[in-house]
Amino acid sequence: MQQKKALGRGLDALLGSKPMDTSLRREIIYKPIEFIRSNVNQPRKSFDDASIAELAESIKEKGLLQPILVRPYQDGFQIVFGERRFRAALKAGLKEVPVLITDMSDAEAIETALIENIHRKDLNPLEEAEAYHYMMEKFGLTQEELSKKIGKSRSAIANCLRLLKLPDNIKEKLRSGEITEGHARALMMAQSETEMQKLLAVILKENLNVRDAEKRASKSKKLSAMPSYVKSLEENLQRYYRIKVGIDIRKNKSGNITFYFSSENELKTLIDLLLR
Repeated sequence: MQQKKALGRGLDALLGSKPMDTSLRREIIYKPIEFIRSNVNQPRKSFDDASIAELAESIKEKGLLQPILVRPYQDGFQIVFGERRFRAALKAGLKEVPVLITDMSDAEAIETALIENIHRKDLNPLEEAEAYHYMMEKFGLTQEELSKKIGKSRSAIANCLRLLKLPDNIKEKLRSGEITEGHARALMMAQSETEMQKLLAVILKENLNVRDAEKRASKSKKLSAMPSYVKSLEENLQRYYRIKVGIDIRKNKSGNITFYFSSENELKTLIDLLLR
């Protein structure tokens, strides 16, 4: 319940449950669109052109029904929340747009935009991680302090920030939607960047789902942790028995040897060699 309450401190808290509530009509005014400025520090960076074009067509027909939240900025106003609507309004050719003007500091504006985007699930995982990092760096916040501000657990924020440590090419795949956040977390299980890149290639080539990607990552991690002499023993046994062999050694030095056969002939050959 506490998280839901914290997430409510965004646009809904300023506008009420209905953005065009009659009790707030006096606060919603129209401003020339040329006086509205985008916020380069807003959390959301990527916008779907097709979605904006669709919204622009709706605006042409019905107008912009929900105001844009802005704050006074230089000689005009800066968007706090509503960048997508603003872009669609520009595309629709509007000369003026409805705005709700509020006084906010830089920190409050970014916090409000971040909370609203998270609440509406508008951010991709990297945008969310970058927003967390920006707020922490810009305003000197700890993960715990940021957690209290936006209503997310500290562990959720920490896990999200880990995505920023991914190699650039993997971050781009995540940003573009070629892989999901689940795939990215599976990739982070790899023991090295080389192994990470190999697994990424497999995920894309074989179109692995997240569960299969995790299995591959876990298997790779296990092989990487295997002592070199065990790998050598496996290779020797595989050459001799002519089938796949797995050796599993536990911490107490006990373990097992597994033979993998894929046909009746392989089984017969294995038994013959074992009985010798």
